[in-house]
Order: sequence, then C-alpha cells, then structure tokens
Amino acid sequence: MASFDLLVEKWVPVRMSDGSLAELSLTDALVEASAIRSVEDDSPLVVSSVLRLLLAMVHRAVMGPETVRDTSHMLVDGRFPVRELRDYLDRWGGRFNLFDAGDPFYQVAAMRDVEAVFPVSKLVPERASGNNPVLFDHCTDPGCEAVGAPEVARMLLSHQMTALTSGRSRLSHTKDSPSGRAALVFASGRTLLETILLNLQIYRGEHRDHDRPVWEQDAPDLDRLRTSPERRPRGITDRYTWMSRSVLLLPEESDDGRAKVSKLVYASGWAPDLGESAFWRDPMAAYRSTEDGRIVPVGLRTSRAFWRDFSALLPPSEGRGTVRPEVLEVASTVLDEAGETDRRLTVSVFGQVAVPGQPKLESWRHEEYPLPRRLAGIEFEQVHAVLEQCLGRAEETGKALRQAGWTLASALLSTGDRRPHRQDVSNLLTSFPLLGQFWSRMETEFPGLLSRLGEAEDDGSEAYDWWTDQLRSRAWSSFYATCRGIGASAAAMRAAAAAERVLGRRLREALELQGGRAG
Repeated sequence: MASFDLLVEKWVPVRMSDGSLAELSLTDALVEASAIRSVEDDSPLVVSSVLRLLLAMVHRAVMGPETVRDTSHMLVDGRFPVRELRDYLDRWGGRFNLFDAGDPFYQVAAMRDVEAVFPVSKLVPERASGNNPVLFDHCTDPGCEAVGAPEVARMLLSHQMTALTSGRSRLSHTKDSPSGRAALVFASGRTLLETILLNLQIYRGEHRDHDRPVWEQDAPDLDRLRTSPERRPRGITDRYTWMSRSVLLLPEESDDGRAKVSKLVYASGWAPDLGESAFWRDPMAAYRSTEDGRIVPVGLRTSRAFWRDFSALLPPSEGRGTVRPEVLEVASTVLDEAGETDRRLTVSVFGQVAVPGQPKLESWRHEEYPLPRRLAGIEFEQVHAVLEQCLGRAEETGKALRQAGWTLASALLSTGDRRPHRQDVSNLLTSFPLLGQFWSRMETEFPGLLSRLGEAEDDGSEAYDWWTDQLRSRAWSSFYATCRGIGASAAAMRAAAAAERVLGRRLREALELQGGRAG
C-alpha cells in the first residue's frame, strides 16, 4: 500500500541559509527553521500555502501565542518550543499521511465511492485540464503523466487553499476558497523562523477554543456536502487549512517503488459562509467596502502591480473604507517588543489574478516591498495621507499618458477627414510601449518613495515633491521613447506634436493644478 508521511518525507521546497535549495519534511522545516532562509517554489501559490500550513501547525502546537510578548520571546530565543512542537506532531502524526486508507491528509476517503475521476492536472490551474485554458504549461489531459508524491503534495495543498469556483460537481456547486481571490500579505523575516513568528496572530479565547485545522477535524460527511455545504470558519487555523474541495488521490506504484499519482476523485468541499463579522476576516488580507456595502478582500489586478494599491496595507484614513491586514500591525509590535524598533519590515504579497466570478486564472504573482516602521505604525496618519496622494497622482499621470497616447494613435490612423474606428485606435495604443514603460519605471521608484516617507523629518513634503518630479520625468521619457518608434515622417511628426500638447496640458492638471499636496 502506498504511503507518504508529510512529517517524515521530503517535499517542502526551501532555500537554506547558505543559499542552497533543498526539500525537507514538515518536521525538519519547523525544527530547522532558523537555518532556512525561506520557502521557495516556482509557484507563489505553493509558497503562500506552505507558509499558512506551517503557521497553523505552530499555532496549534503552542496553543498560542496568547500575547505579543510570547512571540517576541521566541524571536529572541531563535527557536520554537521544541517539546511542545514534537508532542503535537506525535499526537496528530497519523493525520499527515498523504495516502492513508482511512484519513488521507487534506482528503475525503469516502470519495472513493463517487464517480468523478479526473487527471491530477485538475489540481493545478496553470496546466490544462478539461475546459481549463493552457496558461503556463502545455500539458493536456491525454498526455499528462503521473507526478511523484512530493509534487502532488504541493499541488494538493495549494489547490485546497486557493481554489476558485468552477461550476457544479458531483456533490454541489464549487465555491472560491475563503481567500482565493485575495492578495495575501506576509511580513517576511531573515529566516523561515522569523517569517513564521512575525505572522503569528494572537491566539486565545474564542479564536483558539473553537478552532481546528483540517487534520484535527473529522472528514466531512458527503450527504452534508451535498445538501448544506456552507459553514463559517471556526478560527484562524480552520481558515488557513480550509477544505475547499473533496479530493481523493489515487496512487500508483512506479517502477522504482515510489508512489505516483495520475488520477484523482474530485468534487466540491466546504463552501465558506464569511458573513460580515470581522472575526472571519483573513488576517493576511486587506479589505475594502464596495458601493453596495459589502466588505471584500483587496486582490491583485490584471496588468497592475500591487504597489499602486499599497495604501490598502496602511492604517485606514478616516472615511477611506479599507481594513489593513492584521499581520503587519502584529509584526511591527512583535519587533518593538523584541527591541528591534529600527528594523524595517519586508512585505511580501502573494496571489492570483482571476476573472471576477469565474475560475479563469490569468496569472499569479509574488511581489516584495520594504516598509519603513514609521509607515507601519498608526501614529503617522499625515504621512499615510501623503502616500495616498502620491499614489493618486501616479494614477492621474497614467491617465494623462493614456490620453496623449490616444491622441497619437488617432492622428496616426487618420486619413484626410476620415476619423479612425475607436477599436483600431485602441489596438494601436495598446501596442505602444507608452504605459507599460511608464508603470514599469515607476515601480522601480516606489521603494524610494517609501524610504523617503519613512525617513522624513517633516510631514512628507520633500518625499511628495521628489515623487512628483519622478512622475513628470518618467512620463515624458516614456512618451518620447514611444514617439521615436513611430518614425520621422511628416505625418508622424504632426501626430507627435499634437500628442505632446495634450500631455503637457494634462500633466500640468494632474501634478500642479489640482491643489498640490494637502497640508
């Protein structure tokens, strides 16, 4: 019978402190966390899912932390409480076997009686399976080969934590995982140990007493999943290890005697009933209010780096309607308690870009930003307001460039008195490097803005003026680079001159004539 114990077998992808890559067991990843630089995988979804699994395990092993001081003590000591950790793993070790006959990890053994067999590629949206589009891999159902146990463990973990709605299944309608469309925010440490500690939440009372991660729960009853699959998360670790799908891996034995998987049984799992209570919000997500009054997580957007929405991570301004990720405030407080008051936070953002309300995955991303501690605190509201203004000016500058680009494209396509079709103008504008180059260049400047705001001795005026200069300079350089690409004909020169006038006027409006920096 196939067996793969996740606590013993090597499958967690990490980069060690000496720079080498390795695969470790879950036990070794926790015990040796101080000697590991980070979890590292080609898929950002695997990285964030493994981190959330490790966080859930530590929360349950120490049944805490109950206070920030508890976390800071572990940070100063440079280790987890090893006895509590090993006792916990001994107690629940039987639930971490990927191919156990009775309680396979993160699966539903009763699914063996459900006729819903799919290729293992069902677990990875970047591979083609059924009606899924081919994104990054050109594997299709007939040609997909079996994968080994380490890889399928990572596939199962990330799919359960990030699955998106995909219509009806043999049990019920599939729903998004609780945070499948959220941009998940982590405070990254210098080691895996620090990363885990900085992202632990205060875990006591109702959050702890009613909470259970997936391995401490009984497998869901299939009749319940058919008739009333919705339920609320019971706490942090329940949410971090939510069973979004009812899966049963069908292992085979390869020529070398190792288990591999090419098929699985697959259907809907628990549907999250998130309600409106703050208790059920993911501590790693920022939230915003919609026009119809709903509270939804801030997600990643197509062709738009997350830095443009960075103000969502900071303490909310009055009336802004956003809720920042709790992990950042806790991480900052832990560092203060540990005596590291001047240390910067590194903010890591993980997520997937998907079409709203659909299972279509467009891309996934992992972005990192340095966050000065001054910006992480709630006492610097005026500096936060300056950052919001800077980001707002960036968007206005982007609109100015777009209008200038539209003028340029329209003039190039015009013939006599005949005006070009709007779609033709749009297609030509899209082909220009204008906006892509501008946003790419401003992304490289954004850490400089954060640094200047964090170090500012004033209210952020100098940082604001510096950012305004960068916007103006980068806008013009991107525009002229685009104009050089359209040639030097008389028609091209006339088009460039008309667009230049538009850009000059719009930039003055965006950067100078809208009231300047608010005091």
